[in-house]
Amino acid sequence: MYEYNNESLTFIERNDHEIKLKKKNNLIIILSIVCLSLLYFNYLAYSMLGEYQEKGHQMEVLADSIEKLNLKTVDEYIETLPFNNKTLIKKQYRLESNYLKSSLVRTNMNLFGIKNAGKRTQIGRKSKYNDYRKYDNWQMSVIDRLLYEVKYGTSLVGYAEDSRYFQKLNNIKLR
Repeated sequence: MYEYNNESLTFIERNDHEIKLKKKNNLIIILSIVCLSLLYFNYLAYSMLGEYQEKGHQMEVLADSIEKLNLKTVDEYIETLPFNNKTLIKKQYRLESNYLKSSLVRTNMNLFGIKNAGKRTQIGRKSKYNDYRKYDNWQMSVIDRLLYEVKYGTSLVGYAEDSRYFQKLNNIKLR
């Protein structure tokens, strides 16, 4: 693989290790930007939520965010992120969230059934009620799933306790 060097105006041969390292660094930069953006939007959301709470509209805000959560919106968001296998990710959240109808989605905004982990960086926080991660919005759940992929790759070995997990994923049809 060759790369153009603007300083010397020549092509320089790059080995596979350098290319993989560069791609990994680019992915880390993209994830950092996405995470920082989410943190900023969370800050804005908390500011707005504080105003609503003062006016007694907390339940209206929650109902509005859940109302806007649908398969098409989540699928479109997944398409904007650098997942290696976006079809798998779409099938996975459908299975884990029972097509966005599970109580875990309503209580924790957790689309992937992500539990608290000690071995990797996670966003969100521990839930008071169960062993699953709790997120301020569903987008943070998707970003946390991307962080899982960055740490462990696309392998789902050990991800689920259900022995028929892969069969269930394969049976899901995307529209």
